[in-house]
Amino acid sequence: MPKVKYDTFVSDLQKLIKYTPSVTELANIIGITQNALSGRKSNNGYFSEKEQVKILNYYKHFDNSEYITIDHIG
Repeated sequence: MPKVKYDTFVSDLQKLIKYTPSVTELANIIGITQNALSGRKSNNGYFSEKEQVKILNYYKHFDNSEYITIDHIG
């Protein structure tokens, strides 16, 4: 799973979970400060593979399906 830009990842995540997670919520899930993630959001920075997995695993617990998949176009 390659790095994915903030806007793309959050947009796809919203479609999957039918919920808009806050910057604070996402920052808590991946273990960084809200300010750090806000800066990344402002610059449309990247979520690393490890961060994507943490977020997807977190929301998987609230989903009845076995897997969550986010399509990525490079």
